[in-house]
Amino acid sequence: MVWKEAKNHPGCLVLGSRKIQKETPLKSRIGNQITRIAYMLITSVHIYDTQTGLRAFDKTLLPELLTIPGERYEYEMNVLLVCSRKKISLREIRIETIYINDNAGSHFNPLRDSYKIYKEIFRFSASSMVSFILDYGIYSLFLWLTASFSKSISLFLSNVMARILSGCFNYQVNRNLVFQEKTDSGRTAVQYVLLAAGILAGNTILLEVFIYLGMNQYIGKLCTELIFFIISWFIQRTFIFRRQRSGG
Repeated sequence: MVWKEAKNHPGCLVLGSRKIQKETPLKSRIGNQITRIAYMLITSVHIYDTQTGLRAFDKTLLPELLTIPGERYEYEMNVLLVCSRKKISLREIRIETIYINDNAGSHFNPLRDSYKIYKEIFRFSASSMVSFILDYGIYSLFLWLTASFSKSISLFLSNVMARILSGCFNYQVNRNLVFQEKTDSGRTAVQYVLLAAGILAGNTILLEVFIYLGMNQYIGKLCTELIFFIISWFIQRTFIFRRQRSGG
């Protein structure tokens, strides 16, 4: 039983994991599969049934769960995102599910509720995309402005200025709109600066390597940004903008 598992593992969130069967409605199969993959890519945590509403936990998690925003499906996904960010253990117990009239009684709206579930993911992706466009635009502008300089100096200045300006923009957007981190701005700012400095160094070195190997400087920039986008995404979500546990 799910409640027994929660009792035996205090501090864990226990999920009643539904087994996908041939009787499972197609909408439920597709929805759970998409959410499972998206959640794993974002958090590196594998959960078989991310949409289950059968969950159990002990009282130690109550203060944390009460601070999580959202309703219904949105809240359920936010709980899983917060648990992964704060390293709260997730345990799954396999359960059987009976669908009545092909799950016609479900109140899940594919468009509205999918947006609510993936809202934070969408915001992060949009923030990263806008920051990338800004970064690439500044990079291209400075390449044009420094065209009379030597190629290595032009490349270095263009990349550094692009990273600094787009990094300041990205930090503010991620902190205030994506992760909505309202406390301890000094800590997040210092950590973000260190991350940005590390990414800037790695970005510059890798871009130089790509150019040295004969890659076009614009294509090299795209490849470099893609690699460091993934690195930055993981570090920001896992370490910098994690919410602190209630009560310390």
